[in-house]
Amino acid sequence: MDRIECPACGTPAKASSDMAGRRVRCPTCDHPFQIPITHATVAAVAPTPDGDDAMLEPIDDDPDAPDSPRAEHILWEGQPSVIRTQPIRTMAKCVMLLVGVILLSVWTFGGGAWVFLFGSLLIFFGAVMLLRSVIHAMGTRLTITNKRSTLRRGLLSKFTTEVRHKDVLNLQVRQTIFERLLDTGTIEISSAGQGDIEIQVTGLVDPDRIARIVRSHQN
Repeated sequence: MDRIECPACGTPAKASSDMAGRRVRCPTCDHPFQIPITHATVAAVAPTPDGDDAMLEPIDDDPDAPDSPRAEHILWEGQPSVIRTQPIRTMAKCVMLLVGVILLSVWTFGGGAWVFLFGSLLIFFGAVMLLRSVIHAMGTRLTITNKRSTLRRGLLSKFTTEVRHKDVLNLQVRQTIFERLLDTGTIEISSAGQGDIEIQVTGLVDPDRIARIVRSHQN
């Protein structure tokens, strides 16, 4: 047995020789640290007040440890693509803005009142519709970890729903011909405990890859 001192609180503890290089957790302050490979060179420290040092336990297999292979970590995260989801509508909104700006420019050089009114309406409605699409996309986020799929909606208010991979009963990828050309689509996920679709996101880029990630972690 070797005696190791916690680098955080300085409390000594015992460690077996086969634990060199492994991560352990201090029994006093709960601080995780790694035992040096050559811990025979570690200087001896004074015994604890009760004369008996605690035994260090490895945390390599602790699922809560950040570097544990079983810890939850993000595999994919993204939002719908505004341009790829509705390319024609997005282009039409941009054209409305452009035409509105052109009409206002014409009005400044002596155009009639109708030019100003029509140009202002085009800019207003084009900007509102484009901003609405952008806000909707920004407020939708799908996160895929090695354990679950989580959908978050909303910027100010928030709605969250999640489905664990092991509970997934139905996973669908829907793509129209146009969406296949743009490599976008809709992901739909439902669990064994629910009859309805729990997660549905439209306009995700490369939806087949997202589905493969979920399927590879179902077991």
